[in-house]
Amino acid sequence: MTFGVSTSPFMGKEGIHCTSRNLHERLMRELRTNISLRVDTTSSPDVFVVAGRGELHLSILVETMRREQFEFQVSRPSPVTKMIDGKEYEPYEILNITTHEQYVGEIAEYLSTHLAQLRDMRYDDNGYVDLEYKIPTRGLIGFNAFFLQTTRGVGVKSSFFTSYEPWKGR
Repeated sequence: MTFGVSTSPFMGKEGIHCTSRNLHERLMRELRTNISLRVDTTSSPDVFVVAGRGELHLSILVETMRREQFEFQVSRPSPVTKMIDGKEYEPYEILNITTHEQYVGEIAEYLSTHLAQLRDMRYDDNGYVDLEYKIPTRGLIGFNAFFLQTTRGVGVKSSFFTSYEPWKGR
Protein backbone atom coordinates (compact mmCIF):
# COMPACT_ATOMS: atom_id res chain seq x y z
CA MET A 1 0.00 0.00 0.00
CA THR A 2 1.35 3.44 -0.76
CA PHE A 3 0.76 6.51 1.32
CA GLY A 4 1.02 9.85 -0.43
CA VAL A 5 0.42 13.49 0.28
CA SER A 6 -3.15 14.48 -0.57
CA THR A 7 -3.58 16.38 -3.82
CA SER A 8 -7.30 16.96 -3.29
CA PRO A 9 -8.63 20.50 -3.83
CA PHE A 10 -9.96 20.21 -0.26
CA MET A 11 -6.47 19.58 1.16
CA GLY A 12 -6.04 21.29 4.51
CA LYS A 13 -9.77 21.61 5.13
CA GLU A 14 -9.92 18.69 7.56
CA GLY A 15 -6.37 17.70 8.49
CA ILE A 16 -3.63 19.80 10.04
CA HIS A 17 -0.68 17.58 9.04
CA CYS A 18 -0.56 17.89 5.25
CA THR A 19 3.10 17.79 4.19
CA SER A 20 5.29 14.86 3.20
CA ARG A 21 7.69 15.80 6.01
CA ASN A 22 4.86 15.43 8.58
CA LEU A 23 3.78 12.13 7.04
CA HIS A 24 7.33 10.75 6.96
CA GLU A 25 8.00 11.76 10.59
CA ARG A 26 4.75 10.10 11.72
CA LEU A 27 5.52 6.87 9.87
CA MET A 28 9.03 6.80 11.34
CA ARG A 29 7.57 7.27 14.85
CA GLU A 30 5.22 4.36 14.18
CA LEU A 31 8.17 2.11 13.31
CA ARG A 32 9.54 2.49 16.85
CA THR A 33 6.63 0.57 18.37
CA ASN A 34 5.04 -1.29 15.47
CA ILE A 35 7.65 -3.93 14.69
CA SER A 36 5.66 -5.67 11.94
CA LEU A 37 5.42 -2.51 9.84
CA ARG A 38 7.83 -1.63 7.03
CA VAL A 39 8.11 1.82 5.45
CA ASP A 40 10.12 2.45 2.27
CA THR A 41 10.69 5.67 0.38
CA THR A 42 10.16 5.93 -3.37
CA SER A 43 11.60 8.05 -6.15
CA SER A 44 8.82 10.55 -5.40
CA PRO A 45 9.47 12.50 -2.18
CA ASP A 46 5.79 12.58 -1.25
CA VAL A 47 5.03 8.83 -1.68
CA PHE A 48 5.91 6.05 0.78
CA VAL A 49 5.42 2.29 0.46
CA VAL A 50 4.02 0.87 3.69
CA ALA A 51 3.90 -2.91 4.26
CA GLY A 52 2.15 -4.62 7.16
CA ARG A 53 0.60 -7.88 8.27
CA GLY A 54 -2.62 -7.50 6.31
CA GLU A 55 -5.60 -5.31 5.56
CA LEU A 56 -6.66 -5.01 9.20
CA HIS A 57 -3.18 -4.02 10.38
CA LEU A 58 -2.90 -1.29 7.75
CA SER A 59 -6.47 -0.05 8.19
CA ILE A 60 -5.85 0.46 11.92
CA LEU A 61 -2.77 2.55 11.09
CA VAL A 62 -4.72 4.60 8.54
CA GLU A 63 -7.59 5.25 10.95
CA THR A 64 -5.24 6.17 13.80
CA MET A 65 -3.41 8.69 11.63
CA ARG A 66 -6.66 10.18 10.34
CA ARG A 67 -7.85 10.67 13.93
CA GLU A 68 -4.56 12.44 14.59
CA GLN A 69 -5.57 14.82 11.77
CA PHE A 70 -3.08 13.62 9.16
CA GLU A 71 -4.22 14.14 5.61
CA PHE A 72 -3.01 11.67 2.99
CA GLN A 73 -4.07 9.38 0.16
CA VAL A 74 -3.84 5.60 0.28
CA SER A 75 -3.57 3.25 -2.69
CA ARG A 76 -5.21 -0.14 -3.00
CA PRO A 77 -3.23 -2.75 -1.03
CA SER A 78 -1.16 -5.32 -2.87
CA PRO A 79 0.70 -8.43 -1.67
CA VAL A 80 4.43 -8.48 -1.04
CA THR A 81 6.09 -10.44 -3.83
CA LYS A 82 9.55 -12.01 -4.12
CA MET A 83 11.95 -12.31 -7.02
CA ILE A 84 13.45 -15.82 -7.19
CA ASP A 85 15.80 -16.73 -10.07
CA GLY A 86 14.49 -13.79 -12.11
CA LYS A 87 10.83 -14.81 -11.71
CA GLU A 88 8.22 -13.00 -9.64
CA TYR A 89 6.64 -15.12 -6.89
CA GLU A 90 3.47 -14.25 -4.98
CA PRO A 91 2.09 -15.52 -1.66
CA TYR A 92 -0.63 -18.19 -1.66
CA GLU A 93 -3.06 -18.97 1.12
CA ILE A 94 -5.40 -21.77 2.10
CA LEU A 95 -8.91 -20.33 2.55
CA ASN A 96 -11.43 -22.28 4.65
CA ILE A 97 -15.10 -21.31 4.48
CA THR A 98 -18.15 -22.70 6.26
CA THR A 99 -21.51 -21.34 5.10
CA HIS A 100 -25.02 -22.35 4.14
CA GLU A 101 -25.26 -24.23 0.83
CA GLN A 102 -27.43 -21.51 -0.78
CA TYR A 103 -24.40 -19.15 -0.90
CA VAL A 104 -21.89 -21.60 -2.37
CA GLY A 105 -22.60 -20.67 -6.01
CA GLU A 106 -21.94 -16.95 -5.57
CA ILE A 107 -18.83 -17.57 -3.49
CA ALA A 108 -17.45 -20.10 -5.98
CA GLU A 109 -18.08 -17.73 -8.89
CA TYR A 110 -16.31 -14.85 -7.13
CA LEU A 111 -13.33 -16.96 -6.09
CA SER A 112 -12.93 -18.54 -9.54
CA THR A 113 -12.45 -15.07 -11.04
CA HIS A 114 -9.73 -14.43 -8.44
CA LEU A 115 -7.62 -17.50 -9.41
CA ALA A 116 -8.80 -19.68 -6.50
CA GLN A 117 -8.61 -23.46 -6.83
CA LEU A 118 -11.17 -25.56 -4.95
CA ARG A 119 -9.36 -28.26 -3.00
CA ASP A 120 -12.15 -29.78 -0.91
CA MET A 121 -15.92 -29.49 -0.38
CA ARG A 122 -17.91 -31.24 2.35
CA TYR A 123 -21.65 -31.05 3.07
CA ASP A 124 -23.19 -31.72 6.46
CA ASP A 125 -26.73 -32.82 7.39
CA ASN A 126 -27.82 -29.29 8.39
CA GLY A 127 -27.38 -27.65 4.98
CA TYR A 128 -23.92 -26.23 5.61
CA VAL A 129 -20.88 -26.63 3.40
CA ASP A 130 -17.17 -26.60 4.26
CA LEU A 131 -15.03 -25.30 1.39
CA GLU A 132 -11.26 -25.27 1.10
CA TYR A 133 -9.52 -23.17 -1.56
CA LYS A 134 -5.96 -22.40 -2.50
CA ILE A 135 -5.79 -18.77 -3.60
CA PRO A 136 -3.18 -16.07 -4.21
CA THR A 137 -3.21 -13.43 -1.48
CA ARG A 138 -4.11 -10.75 -4.03
CA GLY A 139 -7.34 -12.67 -4.68
CA LEU A 140 -8.35 -12.19 -1.04
CA ILE A 141 -8.00 -8.41 -1.06
CA GLY A 142 -11.53 -7.11 -0.69
CA PHE A 143 -13.02 -10.60 -0.23
CA ASN A 144 -14.14 -9.97 3.34
CA ALA A 145 -16.71 -7.33 2.35
CA PHE A 146 -18.05 -9.54 -0.46
CA PHE A 147 -18.25 -12.55 1.88
CA LEU A 148 -20.16 -10.69 4.60
CA GLN A 149 -22.59 -9.16 2.11
CA THR A 150 -23.20 -12.40 0.21
CA THR A 151 -23.67 -14.70 3.20
CA ARG A 152 -25.52 -12.08 5.25
CA GLY A 153 -23.40 -13.07 8.22
CA VAL A 154 -24.17 -16.79 7.89
CA GLY A 155 -20.62 -17.89 7.31
CA VAL A 156 -17.19 -18.23 8.81
CA LYS A 157 -13.89 -17.90 6.96
CA SER A 158 -10.24 -18.15 7.82
CA SER A 159 -7.05 -18.25 5.81
CA PHE A 160 -3.38 -18.90 6.36
CA PHE A 161 -0.21 -18.48 4.32
CA THR A 162 1.02 -21.64 2.66
CA SER A 163 3.79 -20.80 0.15
CA TYR A 164 5.21 -18.50 -2.50
CA GLU A 165 4.47 -19.60 -6.05
CA PRO A 166 5.15 -18.12 -9.50
CA TRP A 167 2.87 -15.19 -10.41
CA LYS A 168 -0.10 -16.45 -12.44
CA GLY A 169 -2.80 -14.77 -14.48
CA ARG A 170 -3.41 -11.06 -14.49
